Amino acid sequence: MEYSLTVIITLLLCLLCMRNWLRLIPSLTECVFRAKGSANLEESVPLTRDRNSVARICILPFTLIASHFRLWDPKLTANLDDFWHFLAVLGAFLIYILIRAFMQWRCAPRRSPADRYGIACRSSRNYFIICTSILLFGAGIFSLTDLPVLTIQRIFLLFLAVFYFFYLIRKTQILSTFCNPFTAFLYLCALEFLPTGALVAAAILL
Repeated sequence: MEYSLTVIITLLLCLLCMRNWLRLIPSLTECVFRAKGSANLEESVPLTRDRNSVARICILPFTLIASHFRLWDPKLTANLDDFWHFLAVLGAFLIYILIRAFMQWRCAPRRSPADRYGIACRSSRNYFIICTSILLFGAGIFSLTDLPVLTIQRIFLLFLAVFYFFYLIRKTQILSTFCNPFTAFLYLCALEFLPTGALVAAAILL
């Protein structure tokens, strides 16, 4: 009952922000093809506001998909029912976001031309929306097929790995606009590899 209610609330929230979501399509498409797309999006206050609100809403459908297909499934949560497993995934994802926010604050340079560091950090919201949109589309398509859940899980995990690698390339390109490649790599270690490594380690060790 609680899980079904969560799904209904998530669908309603997605429908309520659909207009904002659709307005972002041209800018998000540019982010896919050009790293500069993130900087261009930031130049528009209305688009930035829409992006931030949609990114917050995307947390629910993203974690629902991750929970339903057990994309993050440590042994500790193996025996939980759907609703409590969803809450566990949601809690882990929120902790992941907090770790990222702390590392972004801790590693912020004293000076960054045109706030390139901030643009690089906030670009994760752009690619998170793109990723969630593709996952939602994929979940809808797979719901019409007879593919085993394990097969869908593997497809989604492969997609997440490839998409995350693509996102890292784009973020490196943005970081490289104000620092050298080695420094950009160090930023990636602190801003991306550390929180993501913690999430993966938790799934393996817990």
